[in-house]
Amino acid sequence: MKFLISLNKLMTCSLVLFLNLNCISSIYANNPRYSSAGIVISNILYVVDGDTIHIKDKDEWKKIRLQGIDAPEKDQAFGKESMRVLANCLYKAKKIRIEWTEKDKYGRLLGKVLVDETDCNLSQIKQGYAWHYKFYQKDQTDRDRQLYSNAEIESRKSEIGLWKEKCPTPPWGWRRNNILKCS
Repeated sequence: MKFLISLNKLMTCSLVLFLNLNCISSIYANNPRYSSAGIVISNILYVVDGDTIHIKDKDEWKKIRLQGIDAPEKDQAFGKESMRVLANCLYKAKKIRIEWTEKDKYGRLLGKVLVDETDCNLSQIKQGYAWHYKFYQKDQTDRDRQLYSNAEIESRKSEIGLWKEKCPTPPWGWRRNNILKCS
């Protein structure tokens, strides 16, 4: 497995290197295992649902929330299908790469999951098993924001996946209604 420090840290470190020969080791000693932005490469994983996976990093499991999408919950209509489609994207992968920039309030890494250069987040939308999560689209690159938005429009027009239904319930609405029912 490889971990890459962000380019900014590397450039900062290079500048400091002239003054401090321990710069490289201090990056690893004083910072968390993941830098503020990074790449994780793994091939051991567990699919939790249509927008969440767990990966094994050395001997520790990390939670990854697929950035830019929101998929049906497991108990929701199309939840199991969404999970199956994500698992199919990951199946037989030679290399699984997660590009991430931050953690969410639950401590999950927010990232784009790339399998042999296929964007599984985008694939979930293209196949009609996830929404482009517009509430958090500001966290995406401009390019990804446009790709994901256009993919949802095309999936809706084509009436594939959950778009076979006239008006599928988005996961954020489903979660809110189930929380209210439990109160």
